[in-house]
Amino acid sequence: MPVYKDEERVFLAPEANAVQAEAFKDFQESDSLAPLGINLCFLLGLRVGELAAIKWSDIDKIKKNHIHICRMESKLERTNAKGEYLPAERIVVNHTKTAMGTRDIYLVSQTRRILKMIKEWHTHHHIDSEFIFVNENGDRLHSCSFDKRIVKYCHRLNIPVRRMHSIRRTYISKLYRGDIELSTIQEAGGHADI
Repeated sequence: MPVYKDEERVFLAPEANAVQAEAFKDFQESDSLAPLGINLCFLLGLRVGELAAIKWSDIDKIKKNHIHICRMESKLERTNAKGEYLPAERIVVNHTKTAMGTRDIYLVSQTRRILKMIKEWHTHHHIDSEFIFVNENGDRLHSCSFDKRIVKYCHRLNIPVRRMHSIRRTYISKLYRGDIELSTIQEAGGHADI
């Protein structure tokens, strides 16, 4: 198993700020929602599969000003009659990685602003989808859409390449550095144990 240095597993504060700025710029230039998903992850600490599966109905579902995380994207491996592997199908399942993964996360004002931008994008493109992250045809974005972009941003910014899970680690590390109780961090991250 590879050994990673802490600075390779999280975005340092200046890097996180640069990536978020790059994502907002990319949203303006590309008209894709994937960049806004990356910025949302910095605020919510979601797993990329959870991000790809959230729906509009998850907002304020259980608690006002919260998003209910209750499903994820999963890869369904397939083979043909000869037993040869086919490209995996990406499906949404009605559970999270662990039982603790189902959780409600508070939506800070910055998160609500991003969600409002996404809603306006849906309206502008005449998209009526239950999923938040879709393309211009209304098809749900898959988790790889977010990972490809984060790698592109790292290259553009000349910082070490990290993937979406590094955003999650960054979020959790930020909570820890903020002297948040471990049980609260565990709950926010949807981890089975501390």
